[in-house]
Amino acid sequence: DIYLICSDGLNDMVEEIDIGITLQMLRANLKLMAGRLIDMANDSGGRDNVSVILIKVNGDFAVPQGWLAKILSWFKN
Repeated sequence: DIYLICSDGLNDMVEEIDIGITLQMLRANLKLMAGRLIDMANDSGGRDNVSVILIKVNGDFAVPQGWLAKILSWFKN
């Protein structure tokens, strides 16, 4: 699983389908993926600051605690 947390500078400038394709194609390299997403937003006009956080889960993990649990709970709905 890869979790993407981003500012509206990305999701307002890049179509959801294009973000999804990028996540699939570059899933092996998060640094490259983040850079590509930011480039896509800037290439589409870059009207706002762009922030991207990518979290890759490689296998089973313990139930998160603290701030990570709070962030991940936002995606359950």
